[in-house]
Amino acid sequence: MAFSVIRAAAVAALGMPLLTGCYITQDAATLTQGDSGNGASVAVAGMQIKNATLVAGDPDSGKAALLATVYNPTEEPDELTAVSADGAPAKLLPEPIPVPPMSAVAVRTGSDAQADFTDLDAETGTYVSVSLVFTSAAQADFGALLVPPTGFYFDAAPEGTKEIAEEEAAGGEGAAGEEAAAGEEAAGEEAAGEEAAGEQPGGEEESVSGEGSTPAAE
Repeated sequence: MAFSVIRAAAVAALGMPLLTGCYITQDAATLTQGDSGNGASVAVAGMQIKNATLVAGDPDSGKAALLATVYNPTEEPDELTAVSADGAPAKLLPEPIPVPPMSAVAVRTGSDAQADFTDLDAETGTYVSVSLVFTSAAQADFGALLVPPTGFYFDAAPEGTKEIAEEEAAGGEGAAGEEAAAGEEAAGEEAAGEEAAGEQPGGEEESVSGEGSTPAAE
């Protein structure tokens, strides 16, 4: 018993440097900015993008706006020269968007830096492939969620967008699900009715066949 305790303690002691080491390396997960809410965060050489989300405009309008924070961790100025989502380009304001050294720039509707889409073919609730191109930093490619213009995100939607109530956005999906379920239930009842109707003639034929065989037996 004593040998097992000593051996376990030795193994634990050997493992401690390995466990602590993973927290101090430059590639450690703890040094990576995590996602917050619906936003996606990614770091590339010379630039960091935090909490990136696409906010949709009016339904079927093709409009959307980028909501994100772009941080330049270097001591050299840089510029955001292009933004695209699923291949659709965004209009930048200003163009390009300057990103000063050691500074963060908020990209959103109504701010000094905007990236708006007018021809984005995607549905809310889905992830869209987004690309950010810079003058000096590496290109940032990631997936961002396209959210409806409701609640907190309404203020970040493209200008002129009509607000969608949260109940309406959630109710649309619920109604669609209920309608599909009702359709499946109706189809199931119809199939059951056809099956019952098909079995009844068969039963009569068997009965007639049975009656016809009785005289032959006599």
